[in-house]
Amino acid sequence: MQARRTADPGLGGLYFTAWCADWPLHAPPTHVVRGHSPLQLSGHKDEDVTPYRWVQEAQKATGGALLTVQDDVHASLAQLPCVSKVLAFFRSGNTTNGTCPGDR
Repeated sequence: MQARRTADPGLGGLYFTAWCADWPLHAPPTHVVRGHSPLQLSGHKDEDVTPYRWVQEAQKATGGALLTVQDDVHASLAQLPCVSKVLAFFRSGNTTNGTCPGDR
């Protein structure tokens, strides 16, 4: 665990699954600071692997743009037409707020 924590300090070196979400984690909290560069966030409204409230909390802490996918399918964005909105961020730095239809 310590080797993973050193190699991946952003995640604490942990392998996360929904089954261990309530386990106590004895690690110092990450101090989030708003930056000046653009940030694109995306979240699936009804999924349980990465709860939507987490992306809302991330947006509140960072100020990034939030694209909400209207489904409960973890990682469905890659197969949806609105993936172009997220790819635009990687290609040009343009961010997108709003929603897009999901895979229902």
